[in-house]
Amino acid sequence: MIAISLRQPDVDLILRYGRQRMFFRQSKAAVLGPLLIHASNQRPPRHAWTAAQIQGDLLSPFGALAGLVTCAAVADGYRRDDVLQERPDLRWLLYVVWRERYGYVVERPWRLASPPRYRGERDFFEVPADAYAGELAIDAEGQIHVAGDYAAAVTHVSG
Repeated sequence: MIAISLRQPDVDLILRYGRQRMFFRQSKAAVLGPLLIHASNQRPPRHAWTAAQIQGDLLSPFGALAGLVTCAAVADGYRRDDVLQERPDLRWLLYVVWRERYGYVVERPWRLASPPRYRGERDFFEVPADAYAGELAIDAEGQIHVAGDYAAAVTHVSG
């Protein structure tokens, strides 16, 4: 399955809180459908947690496969001002030069109950099924599933 490595607090905002429904990248990729979310080893500044209004510890560890989502759409042409309207919690990024222009819309998050350690890559990358298939996952309603059943489960729900 294809995976994307994201930094915290974005991973938990998508998987744990459901407050983020989009992530941004410079390149466009054909990744519609099931997508693994990898929590990057890179640690953001502490004020990123404050800006995202996350208190306490993050559920998703760094350097691990944290969960699964469905990539529903890829939108082009995002400017910094557009993103800040959708995500005011990203104001702390203003000091960084904005380069991303593609927005990936995600839905149906499942977070892995015991995220397996996995070495990520810089952008989209392939992960073999045996790295996550037997792990338990928790959906937005609190139901427990086997992570390897994600593609069949979300196809059944939307079909």
